[in-house]
Amino acid sequence: MMYAKVIVGLNQPEMDKLFDYRIPEGMTVEIGVRVIVPFGSRNKKTEGYVISLSEKTEVPADKIKELLEVLDEGTLFLHAEPMLAGNYAARHPHKKQLDSRTKGI
Repeated sequence: MMYAKVIVGLNQPEMDKLFDYRIPEGMTVEIGVRVIVPFGSRNKKTEGYVISLSEKTEVPADKIKELLEVLDEGTLFLHAEPMLAGNYAARHPHKKQLDSRTKGI
């Protein structure tokens, strides 16, 4: 099972957090692509960006949602993970969620 860490609401500071989503079988996802995810208690279809991929998640199986759609083919950004992570880190220097080497990129 594969999982994607997705950031939604890039223009809304209160939502600057990564959310885990299960990648459905047969769906191809790369770091940096835009995706549609069910978000919030009403599962509103929301656009986000894939920041990283993993085989593990800490989200309980009954709570995790699946990606709905991939909007881009291939990687949208040449170096998407550092660029997006750096953007997040620059706005949240007090958070240690992201690797310090990505700051300022």
